[in-house]
Amino acid sequence: MPFCPKCRFEYTPEVEVCPDCGGSLVPELEKEKVEDIKYVPLRKVPSRLYAEMLQETLEKQDIPCLLKGDDIGVFLGALGTTSVLPVTVWVPEELKEKAEEIAFQILGEI
Repeated sequence: MPFCPKCRFEYTPEVEVCPDCGGSLVPELEKEKVEDIKYVPLRKVPSRLYAEMLQETLEKQDIPCLLKGDDIGVFLGALGTTSVLPVTVWVPEELKEKAEEIAFQILGEI
C-alpha cells in the first residue's frame, strides 16, 4: 500500500498522489525517530488516568504524545481521577493546535 510521506496516511494501491497535499506517494514510510520530534507541553491534568485517556484519544488521531509526571499511584497500582502530582501531556510542536482542540473536547477545562 502506498503512503504519503508528508501526511503519513496510507492509501489504496490505485492512488498515486495524496488527495490532501498533492504529494507523490511512496511504497513505505521512513520511520520517525522520537529524538527528531520537538515535543512541547500540551496541558497538565490532575492524574495519570486523565492523561492516559487523553493519550489514547490523541494517538487515535495520529498525534503521538508523551506523559511526564511523578505519579506514585502507578507504582502502587492505584489509578484514580486525582493524585498529589499532576501529569503533563506533551505533543509534537506542529500538532499542538490540533491536540488542544481534541483535549478541550475530551476534558474541557480540567
